[in-house]
Amino acid sequence: YLSYVAGAVRQLNRLYGLPPGARAFIPFNLRPRQARRNFGNFLSAVPISLPAEEADPVQRTVHIHAETSGLKAEGAYGAFGFLGKVSSFFPRRFRMRLIEAATRRGNFICTNVPSSRQRLVFAGAPVLESYGCAALLPAHGIALGFMSYVDLICISLVCDPKIVRNPDEILRALQSAEEELFDVVTQALREQDPSFSQKTAEKFVAS
Repeated sequence: YLSYVAGAVRQLNRLYGLPPGARAFIPFNLRPRQARRNFGNFLSAVPISLPAEEADPVQRTVHIHAETSGLKAEGAYGAFGFLGKVSSFFPRRFRMRLIEAATRRGNFICTNVPSSRQRLVFAGAPVLESYGCAALLPAHGIALGFMSYVDLICISLVCDPKIVRNPDEILRALQSAEEELFDVVTQALREQDPSFSQKTAEKFVAS
């Protein structure tokens, strides 16, 4: 999902004449496995550089994979996780200053939340789609949430109207970037296997 977010950022940067590149905060869970059913949020986040200057969606994907793998190898997730745990003991005012300082390292938050693989039912009716709501960080204009549900990816966009005047342009850029990535991946897979169906391609891209 970060690959076509980078593609959308590329389109928006070119539309508004902004410099290439962007940094997204990627939340990750600090909760230990044995406490996964407990209520409440226990999260931290790490900034990721998005290759919005790269025109090729495949190369964007390769770059992002290398960046996230490098962060794991360097222990960045552990360092940010440790800071997240320690900061919970600080006074609220000091915590807010830490958050404000940290958010300057990125442009927006982009979160991916896995949901149910099985179709859910509410009040006797099937749940067709499921959307999360990503939190806006201080001084950030947008927050993106991706939720996987059954065989769908449901995308939510939260905007600060004081900063983002036309959120529809962001949605159009996301849709265009997703279609671009889908077309490239589908073409490559069909070259390997001519019987590769569009339905299978959709599931492959969503994964």
